Amino acid sequence: MKKLLLSLVAIATISLNSFGQSPEAFKYQAVIRDAGNLILDNQAVGMRLSIQQGVIGGMAVYTETFAITTNAYGLVNLEIGTGTTTDDFTLIDWANGPYFIETAVDAAGGTSYAVMGTSQLLSVPYALHAKTAEFVTNDLVNDADSDSTNEIQSLMISGDTIVLSDGGSILVPAPVLNDTGGKSQICSGSTTAGADWLVWGTTALVMNVNTSGCGFTSTPKYFTSVGGAGSHFELVGASAIYSPTPTGFTIYIRKNDESLLTPADAVSGGWFINWQAVGN
Repeated sequence: MKKLLLSLVAIATISLNSFGQSPEAFKYQAVIRDAGNLILDNQAVGMRLSIQQGVIGGMAVYTETFAITTNAYGLVNLEIGTGTTTDDFTLIDWANGPYFIETAVDAAGGTSYAVMGTSQLLSVPYALHAKTAEFVTNDLVNDADSDSTNEIQSLMISGDTIVLSDGGSILVPAPVLNDTGGKSQICSGSTTAGADWLVWGTTALVMNVNTSGCGFTSTPKYFTSVGGAGSHFELVGASAIYSPTPTGFTIYIRKNDESLLTPADAVSGGWFINWQAVGN
């Protein structure tokens, strides 16, 4: 199977059944690219996701597989907890972390998976844990008293208003739109995996990202993330923009532990920069 790069996009959004029930899944998105950093669009792929406990490569407490097709942007949308598995997602003790998610892919759509990387799970599982704690607290409440001011309320949403069962209501504020300052031109791209990284001291690498193809006449707002086939989750600094101009900007990266870093590490990890620019 040809080498792949997996660009992690997001792990977010708890999926709940109904009020009073435990969460059963959380959403996961990833962009699948080939070794040339080209997006694999509209392609059937096989994926295996494992939740590991304690450390990277630790005991897998939950493993599931998916057979899915990427969309026109190379994106896959999954709900972890709903794949093919013999494990029980509801038995994961989120309080006993940390937890990590290992992603493996078969670009041919089969089950010959190759591990693409492992990342630590942060806010989503602990939101699950917080929800569990809420239910434990509720179970301990004794409401068998005669005080009518502390009764449990049921909620109903009507338009832009939350209505309480005791007749009270709360108006939900209208959403606030972000002001882009009149900027409307959007341009995006990615650098070549493992290429164009230069030495900066002994613990950092630097890259000058070229955006001249966008044709900006003034400096846009740049947004970035780092991707790779391995260890890119150990890097910091990729979101900090230096020396922005209409034709590019500079990025510096280093490891969390500030250990030695060389361009060979970038080649081995297949590290690249995803960027977006918003201008006039």
